[in-house]
Amino acid sequence: MATTTEHVEAIIISGPRKGEFFLVPDDEHEPQLTYEEEKALDFLVEAYKNMAQSAVAASTSMDSLLQEVREMNRRLRESV
Repeated sequence: MATTTEHVEAIIISGPRKGEFFLVPDDEHEPQLTYEEEKALDFLVEAYKNMAQSAVAASTSMDSLLQEVREMNRRLRESV
């Protein structure tokens, strides 16, 4: 059975080196975080999940509202 080797690559998203790819050394894949850092990251992840869920709900509501507006517009045009 063949084994595979994974490598972590990253891209710089801002600053003078923006767009540059680099390989993350194996010993840096899992940074050691303090308890406080872990809790802060957990909080941020949960907050982003909530924001994403809210965005999906808002999009769904807007789609429904837009459909209602289209239906009203169609009815108005038919009544003229």
